[in-house]
Amino acid sequence: MYNKEDVYLEKIAPLAASLKKLCYREGIPMFFCAALRETDREMIYKNEMVSFGVAEVAGKDDRIAKMVNVIMGYDVVPHEPILEMEFGDDLDLGSYVEGEMGDSSSIPSSEID
Repeated sequence: MYNKEDVYLEKIAPLAASLKKLCYREGIPMFFCAALRETDREMIYKNEMVSFGVAEVAGKDDRIAKMVNVIMGYDVVPHEPILEMEFGDDLDLGSYVEGEMGDSSSIPSSEID
């Protein structure tokens, strides 16, 4: 099974801490993630970050926050344009059955058979 936790703690953790400290001092948002080891059920990671807020940077496209969302278990959903639909005056409400779609008072009585 994969296990590099000792190497991380000995060689990489001090560098990651220095990098984080320097980025914080200089106001540079950053994100770092290392895979330490795996268990029978999951991979164990170590994450370090200086967020846009902590760095006092008003970023227009905060990708760091998006990466952290993925690490926290949120799904990645690609951006899709909003589908716009237009309905004409001949809207067919023939399939409407009172009680199935809620209160019929929201539909003008002239459009209900």
